[in-house]
Amino acid sequence: MAAAVRSRGRGYWGGLDTEARVEAERRLQTNELKVLVATTALGMGYDKPDLSFVVHFQAPGSPVAYYQQVGRAGRALATSRGVLLRGLEDEEIQEYFIERAFAHEQLVRDVIAVFGVTTPLSLIRVQNELNIGWGTLELIVKQLDVEEPCGESAARPSNAASNRGTTRRLASRR
Repeated sequence: MAAAVRSRGRGYWGGLDTEARVEAERRLQTNELKVLVATTALGMGYDKPDLSFVVHFQAPGSPVAYYQQVGRAGRALATSRGVLLRGLEDEEIQEYFIERAFAHEQLVRDVIAVFGVTTPLSLIRVQNELNIGWGTLELIVKQLDVEEPCGESAARPSNAASNRGTTRRLASRR
């Protein structure tokens, strides 16, 4: 398989220089190239209606991403194929991201407790008091913004990234 790809195909990735990218796209579009091994750098804007197959080596990050990517095949053909070569590591990779999608409960409780003081605090001060990374604090604030219980209101940052250092106070959520 690797030999066939090398003899009839080309690689395509984000680090490829512009001239080589344009040439690879042109050669694929005109059917001079039968195989293009590409990362997502090829982008959603690329359109080849007579593309007959899309093969994924490893699962995309979500079912929606897979659907969008595999949907490139067969736009103007009666039949086309989408193949997913899913490895054992795919589940581990997805679990890794699922586990990190939300902060640990105790850390969220600590942030709520710090915001529960009577004096307004900047996000920088909360970050320093709890000794947590900016990204983690930003994630927690966004989650608290989404997870506000019905009937409660809070003065909160509308965009955590733009409120770095500004004084804001979240109401205590109990």
